[in-house]
Amino acid sequence: MNSILYWLQWAAFRCLSLLPLSVLYLLGNILGFLLYRIFFYRVKTVRENLKKAFPEKETVWLKETEALFYGWFCDQLVETIKTLDLSIDDILKRVEIENPELLNDLHERGKHVIFVGAHHSNWEWLHKALTLHMRHLHLIIYKPLNNEPIDVVVREMREKYGAKAVPMKQIFKALEAHKATLNCTFVLGDQSPTAHNRFMWIPFMHQNTAVYTGAEELARKYNAAVVYGHMYRKSRGYYGVKLSMVTESPFELKPGELTQLHTARLETQLNHQPAFWLWSHRRWKLNPEQHPAYVFS
Repeated sequence: MNSILYWLQWAAFRCLSLLPLSVLYLLGNILGFLLYRIFFYRVKTVRENLKKAFPEKETVWLKETEALFYGWFCDQLVETIKTLDLSIDDILKRVEIENPELLNDLHERGKHVIFVGAHHSNWEWLHKALTLHMRHLHLIIYKPLNNEPIDVVVREMREKYGAKAVPMKQIFKALEAHKATLNCTFVLGDQSPTAHNRFMWIPFMHQNTAVYTGAEELARKYNAAVVYGHMYRKSRGYYGVKLSMVTESPFELKPGELTQLHTARLETQLNHQPAFWLWSHRRWKLNPEQHPAYVFS
């Protein structure tokens, strides 16, 4: 029975990816209406997060942003499904990286890279476009899904153009295995840590926020340059990406400073396009009084 269920889910995902984006967007519109207006999917969490992050905004703005979020949330979902069927030309047309030479220059100078992105716009298309532009070996850190059939498809999707998807718990092993090859490790720096993770407290979006220190730890361990990718939505299904150097020399910064710097870039990104971030997650669930920060050694 489990085997049958596995293949049914896998087949459903693959069949959906063959539909035109116009049809998938129509399905996304229906799903968005159901999630927001009928089932109130995480509406309380989204509303509370937006109020905390934008205390100066009026109720009308918050409501409009909330509605835009649900529309984008479902667009991002169907775009991710469509990824399995997109060609190289499709990705290059839909995701414009403004300055890929920044990464290529680092490659020419023999630098490993930690690339910090966020759950904003369409991060699945972001690392696809990066893989097609960069000369580094592209390693994508990910958290395996509990649903095995979907996890297999998502992993296949992430490795489609030559990148290597690496489970979070195996990242140091993978980097050691590939340290002789110049690599770029893709990290989503806005993951919400648990009390058992390594993190530090940083003022972010008007509140004290627990932020993973993983990108900084990797950069310091391998003396890697750190690049931030500010992705933004141009229109439905089309995105731009502006790369910026956070640091080329992590040891020239004080412990914790690098994490503060890439978190500040995320805040700029959210203020630019606030609706296109995963507000449906509990972003501020830890308490600084009960959960001390990780101390760098």
